[in-house]
Amino acid sequence: QLSSSAYPDKEDLNRDNVIQTTEQYYEYTMPLQPGQLNVGGNSYITDKVTNTVNGDQVTWYQFRVPIRQPGRVQGNGGQPFGFKNIRFMRLYMTGWQQPVVLRMVQPQFVANQWRQYASRIVDPRIQVPGIGNATDADAFAVSTVSVEENGPSVASVSPTGAIPYIVPPNITRDVEYLEFWLMDPFIKGANSLPTQLNREGITTRLGTAYGDDTQGGNLILNLGNVSEDVLRDQGQHEFENGLPVPGDPAGTTSTTPFGVVTNQQFLLDAFNAAPGARASQDIGLDGLTDAGEQTQFGALPGYAGLADPSNDNFRHHLDPSYNTNSTQILGRYKDYDNYEGNSPENSQLSSSAYPDKEDLNRDNVIQTTEQYYEYTMPLQPGQLNVG
Repeated sequence: QLSSSAYPDKEDLNRDNVIQTTEQYYEYTMPLQPGQLNVGGNSYITDKVTNTVNGDQVTWYQFRVPIRQPGRVQGNGGQPFGFKNIRFMRLYMTGWQQPVVLRMVQPQFVANQWRQYASRIVDPRIQVPGIGNATDADAFAVSTVSVEENGPSVASVSPTGAIPYIVPPNITRDVEYLEFWLMDPFIKGANSLPTQLNREGITTRLGTAYGDDTQGGNLILNLGNVSEDVLRDQGQHEFENGLPVPGDPAGTTSTTPFGVVTNQQFLLDAFNAAPGARASQDIGLDGLTDAGEQTQFGALPGYAGLADPSNDNFRHHLDPSYNTNSTQILGRYKDYDNYEGNSPENSQLSSSAYPDKEDLNRDNVIQTTEQYYEYTMPLQPGQLNVG
């Protein structure tokens, strides 16, 4: 029961049986530097809420990202390509000097619609009377269907939309945003929660006091088509349940610079049920056990003597070894997203019941295009201000 998945790992992340290798997206950068977390500045912050938790002041910031104003366009020659269907959102951080935890709440696309909740998002302890009660006939929630699901609203951006939406005369359409709350990562004080999480027990283990992060960094947002070709091996489809098991004939795999890839056609999203087969398939997208990784990569500079050269071994956050070392929450999830061994049989310490694969959206097509809008949000202390 100590497992994260009962399915083989594979590169087909969305499990559509196609490896998406296209990188085409919009990018948005959100600054998170001290002094820049201000409402009304240039950091997409439109509101902030401060609560007291265990004696510490905890601040949440509301980011509203105008998705039609990306900081960068990846793919399509750097030209806007229209919003037909946003399939993935990729978040990553740059510029940080020390590990940091960012707590985000409910990213969602919004325009001028309203939605009611049974409690405050930033403080669930505060209940709102009359909302969320199934017996209250007046309680309601409003949801909308994207008017651009079948094509962009501006034909000049991308003329391939099947059913373009026409804005009525004399009507100005609302600008759409991606909205989310972000907990202040620059809370001061030795007892603040972010400080405890970011230091991750280093003070206890090494006896070295680390100060608060004072530089900050950037939060990068890509919206659009993001490549599913996790291992850049010219679009080959890695999926764990295609790897051979004891008794299979030879010649069912090929060697790549990253390891081994199956030559089989993807048919079923499940591990081989034969006894002992799981140990031969639940080994990650590189198709190699630790011993295989040592054989293939051991001669490379810096890899000799490593127990796990690919650094892909899974370890559940409740693994007993974490208790022995008094590991805190951040360290417990360090290896949780790894693929090798994340679907053990007859164990709750797993992360998935399915084989891992590159087909992220499980549409049986590997998307290799990188075509997206990119938005950069600076996160510097003192600049996270509302407005």
